[in-house]
Amino acid sequence: MKKFLLIAVMAVLGAVSAQAQVRLGGEFSVWYNSDAENTSYMFMPEIGYKLNDKWEVGTHIGFSGNSDQEGLDFKLAPFARYTFLRAGMFSMFGEGGFGVATRKHHNTAFNIGLRPGIDVELSEHWSLEAHLGFLGFVANDDGIGEMGPSGFGFDFKSGTSFGLIYQF
Repeated sequence: MKKFLLIAVMAVLGAVSAQAQVRLGGEFSVWYNSDAENTSYMFMPEIGYKLNDKWEVGTHIGFSGNSDQEGLDFKLAPFARYTFLRAGMFSMFGEGGFGVATRKHHNTAFNIGLRPGIDVELSEHWSLEAHLGFLGFVANDDGIGEMGPSGFGFDFKSGTSFGLIYQF
C-alpha cells in the first residue's frame, strides 16, 4: 500500500510539473443517525487527467465506515468521462467506470455502470461537480457502504453526490 501511495504522489507531481490538465477534488461526508446512535463517514478523493475538452480519465479512491462496524471500507473506482454539452460556466457529462470495495476480513463488492453529472466552473481553477444517480450493476452481498445494494438498474438516491474540484 505504501508503494502504491508513493507511486500515485509521484505521478501527480510529474503530471503537474509537465503542465498537465490535472483535476483534484473529491467528496466528504459525516452523518449522525440519532435513532440508531450511529455515525457514518466517507472520504473519497478524486484525481483526473483531461485528455482534451471532451474526455477525462481518472479515479476515485478513499474509504468509508460507521461507528457500528469494525474496520473501514476501502474503495477504488477508475472512470472515463465524456463532456457532451457546454453552456457558459455549465457543462454536462457522462461518466462510465467500475468500482471495487473491500472490508476487513476480505469482504468484497463491485459495481460497473454509468453516472450522469454536471459541472459548474466557479473560476479558472475551481468548480463544483454533481453526479446525479447511477445506472448499472452492483454485487454487494456483504453490505459494504458506498457501493449501494446488490442489483441492476437506476439508483438516484445512493448514486447522487456533490464535490469540489481544483484544476491545475
